Amino acid sequence: MIVAQALEKMQGLSQLQQQEVLDFVEFLNTKYVRPATNRQKQMTTAAQTLLADYETDAELTAFTSLIEVMP
Repeated sequence: MIVAQALEKMQGLSQLQQQEVLDFVEFLNTKYVRPATNRQKQMTTAAQTLLADYETDAELTAFTSLIEVMP
């Protein structure tokens, strides 16, 4: 609905004005959407990097046996 309204309003603008609107939308996308995506990628990479340590380091796995026997 909002996208359709935006497109309808943009049709009345000149080519240059439409490009300015597009540039602004790209700016908003870079500022608000991509950081969340980058954060998710960082978290995934960190989890993958630390998984081997978690599975093999005795200090990190000490409580695993307790978790496995709890109902």
